[in-house]
Amino acid sequence: MQWKELEQFLLDRAMEHDTPSLLFQQAVEHLQAAQVVRPGVVTLMELVTAARAAAGKLTTQKVGHLLTRSMRAGLDGLLLDDPEIGTSRLRWLTTPAVEASVPAIGVSVDKLLYLREMDAHRLDLSMLPRERRRFLATVARRSTVQGLERRAERRYPILLSLVAQSAVDQLDEVIALFDQAVSARESYAKAKTDEALAERAKRGEARQLLMDLILPVLNDPGIADEEVGGLLRDQIGLELCVVLALRDGLRSGDVFVPGSRRYADPGHLPVHPGAVGGQAGGVLPAGPQARHRVRGDRPGQERTSPGVGGTGGDLGECRFERRGRGPPG
Repeated sequence: MQWKELEQFLLDRAMEHDTPSLLFQQAVEHLQAAQVVRPGVVTLMELVTAARAAAGKLTTQKVGHLLTRSMRAGLDGLLLDDPEIGTSRLRWLTTPAVEASVPAIGVSVDKLLYLREMDAHRLDLSMLPRERRRFLATVARRSTVQGLERRAERRYPILLSLVAQSAVDQLDEVIALFDQAVSARESYAKAKTDEALAERAKRGEARQLLMDLILPVLNDPGIADEEVGGLLRDQIGLELCVVLALRDGLRSGDVFVPGSRRYADPGHLPVHPGAVGGQAGGVLPAGPQARHRVRGDRPGQERTSPGVGGTGGDLGECRFERRGRGPPG
């Protein structure tokens, strides 16, 4: 293997990436595959360094026709602090949006317009390998303004690759933010619409119930006109009283719901062991006694429960009612 062949191999690899350790490893593997004795480490490192420098010069040559005076001025402007945005255009362009808000979309559109004014979307860098373009753009994003300024002429291909790739990325960002913003507003509008429809349905159901009470009275020919108002007030008041009484009964335990745990029949609640003369937990059977003394909820408190019908004899189960307390847990 001739030195020229190895140098060309390293130059081709350096056009794809610029990592010295990776170039060194690829050179070693290339020599092993060709069954060539590896030269000294220092010699090989010198070849890697020369390949990296040659790749930089070759890149500048390939994009030289794009680096016009106006383009150079625009690229240099990226490194200047802009008082309008409070930072350099380089940092401004490389900072992505974090939310699909109206201000964020506005800033993203401004970035796109700024790149369009530079004709970044018209730049054709196809003469460079894709990996080389991606590598140079990454270098620009990770570098500071001072670091790029120290690169002198070598900074132009780096910044050129950045604006060319940013023109595409920024367009994608604007479209993505638009999609997210519209989707978010659509979801919000759908939720508000569902809420409004549910509220409208509730009001319509309430009106229907009220009409069910009013229409039979109005359509009854046997009811005089002067009696309609009083009957409606009495009927609506009665309905309200029934609803309120049902609520109070559920809360106190006087009204129970079969199959419910919270609003179950209090008479079938298990009795704590020893609550009535050592009786085990369960439904308390009624015996010959007419009344049973039951321990209350607080020390010293007792209450009694009469047998069914208030008579002696075996009358079946004796159920206990809770009054003045919340529903059983």
